[in-house]
Amino acid sequence: MTKKLKDIYSQSLIYVDEINVSKRDIEYLIKETFSLTDVDFILKQDESFDDALFVQRLEELIKGKPVEYVLGYASFCLLKFNVNENTLIPRSETEDLVYRTIQLIKELKIENPKILDIGTGSGCI
Repeated sequence: MTKKLKDIYSQSLIYVDEINVSKRDIEYLIKETFSLTDVDFILKQDESFDDALFVQRLEELIKGKPVEYVLGYASFCLLKFNVNENTLIPRSETEDLVYRTIQLIKELKIENPKILDIGTGSGCI
């Protein structure tokens, strides 16, 4: 069924209070499902979208599945990595660790550093 973006969003927000789904996750799920940028999300509120896939994904989110598992990927250092129930979801703190490590390698002028990523599941580090 096609609905205006603003209606899809407002109807989804009932789950923020009722089921304790985060507003951030709902917004992220909408943007990713409909391939919207942050600006598109604001400017396209009156455009209509087929919400079938979004409704399916929202149902998984409501059941407690992390949004990254619902989508099947997670963003990390501007890249997308496949994730599922068998992998860890990359965290922003780990992203910060990667950036700080890169900076330290540059400061120490280490040539050809060897860094091993073991046990994270997604291999994003």
